[in-house]
Amino acid sequence: MPRTSVRNGVLDGTKKSGNEAVGNLQALLTLTYTTEGQELLGPGLRRNNISMEEFRQCIKMLLSFLRWVKGPIKISSIPVAKRVVVKMLKLLKKCFP
Repeated sequence: MPRTSVRNGVLDGTKKSGNEAVGNLQALLTLTYTTEGQELLGPGLRRNNISMEEFRQCIKMLLSFLRWVKGPIKISSIPVAKRVVVKMLKLLKKCFP
């Protein structure tokens, strides 16, 4: 698991390395699978009409995207890549307004 950082909050993107941001996202994803995490995050997600499954899917897609852009595979070599990226961006906009 990559290193995490909570200097200015888990989701604050400033003063963090890329690996720390990935570590924070992985920790947040893990939290969504625990009872305490669901109790903690659930009310805020429901208030914003976001299901826990949408939230998880958004984080998974974002983590996959961050891994993909560091690799050698070009977007043009994967036919459905653009559709998946658009889906991820829509979920990202909904889950992290």
